[in-house]
Amino acid sequence: SFTVFKTESGQYKGINLEEKKGPQLRINEQYLKMLDDPGVDAETKNYVKQKLEAAKDLIYNLERRIETINKILNTIVETQQEFFELGSFWLKPLQQSTLSEMVGIHPSTISRTCSSKYIQTPKGFFPLKYLCPRNVHGYSPYQLKAIIKRMVTEHKDLSDQKLANLLAERGINIKRRTVTKYRHEVGEKSSFERKKNPNPASN
Repeated sequence: SFTVFKTESGQYKGINLEEKKGPQLRINEQYLKMLDDPGVDAETKNYVKQKLEAAKDLIYNLERRIETINKILNTIVETQQEFFELGSFWLKPLQQSTLSEMVGIHPSTISRTCSSKYIQTPKGFFPLKYLCPRNVHGYSPYQLKAIIKRMVTEHKDLSDQKLANLLAERGINIKRRTVTKYRHEVGEKSSFERKKNPNPASN
């Protein structure tokens, strides 16, 4: 898992807890000494040498894995700075295919990492893939929900179809049913209900 903290400069940084808190693999020096010990027979030395090479390969591969994960983490955290400060409506589009191109890592590695890791942020605890929303005409679904909520607040009489038409004029071509879905998810009523009860707070 990962965690995010705010630095003195106001930037957010990510920490790989697996690297910081996980077990550290080291080769026992006793086995290294056996290779130079004249009292150890050749067969035993050959066996120890093979195992040491295997251990070195394991450590090397684990170090490369950590480097890869850190590269993915750092790119996500750098991209989503506004989310850590302001919340989900500020999540930027960051599809895993785009992330793969940004960090130069195979998409399958990106997918495995994002689907199996979690991150603790100032806004809560999330699967890492939550911070990699899809791209809808340059916006994340969370940004579109914020736009729809603002439009509904400013124009109480707009139907979902009219909202979809206005979004299309901005180059955001989403279907009316998607507008309806997002409107429900941000807690806004239909245009009919808003007209019927334009100021529910006063009731």
